[in-house]
Amino acid sequence: MPVQIDINGVANTLPSKPLLPPRPLGVFAFVLHDYQTSEYFRADWNTSVPRGLFKDDDKLKNEQGWPEMVPFEPRMGVKLTEELQRFWFKQLVLSYYGHSDFDKLTPEEMEFIKKAWGGGTKGHTAFTNGKGTDTGWDFIRGLNRNEDLPVLWENTCGGSLLELNSIATYARGYKVKTLRTSDYEKWKDWTFLDHPQFFTFGTNATPFLAGTRDTFTTTGPWKVDPMHYLNGKHVPVPIISDAGHVFVETHRVRMLSPKESTPNPYVQ
Repeated sequence: MPVQIDINGVANTLPSKPLLPPRPLGVFAFVLHDYQTSEYFRADWNTSVPRGLFKDDDKLKNEQGWPEMVPFEPRMGVKLTEELQRFWFKQLVLSYYGHSDFDKLTPEEMEFIKKAWGGGTKGHTAFTNGKGTDTGWDFIRGLNRNEDLPVLWENTCGGSLLELNSIATYARGYKVKTLRTSDYEKWKDWTFLDHPQFFTFGTNATPFLAGTRDTFTTTGPWKVDPMHYLNGKHVPVPIISDAGHVFVETHRVRMLSPKESTPNPYVQ
């Protein structure tokens, strides 16, 4: 059984079938989980931890997990036009139902996936922080007509795959390729399945031991789950910017060798 060695030297079993397709030629990096990066190094425990345990060890506060948000720079925000909202919504449909044909969904299925959309795009999530579909014009649910457009901020999550322009480092870190808004016609039919490097997979850091359901641990390795909106399925979020690139701090990612398989986004 193949394993992946984490930053603590612990062997984590990999799934027998890769969750993501083989990568094309290029320079790629894996976004580190909270407990794999110095960003959340807890000196009194002498280890990096999930962010929920960074300043406390309260199990009850952390049972739902904490989103493993990793900011890009600059964070200018992209206005979510009707086209971009439908592009993102299509990814959620594909993830949960295995296809993206809206006409095949029953009313109950459409109701569920629209609720998931509303949960992931509301204004107090990091993806659309302060500019969500709960107040902005939501073309998917037909809400807040003629209000300002929601805004998708430039973020990613631990466990995601990024494509870099090169191995060069800049003052703000590595230069990351994104979907450029002006190139919409080029990528409008892409999905998280065929171009995963342009999509964040939403992840939640938990205080629970990997391989268990809810065994609390202060030593790890910790379980990392998909965000809850799609009941354990991928929650893909497009990585979009007007410039076609952003930057990520070097200590938040690990470079992948060309021969290395893309790591599992989750630790379960």
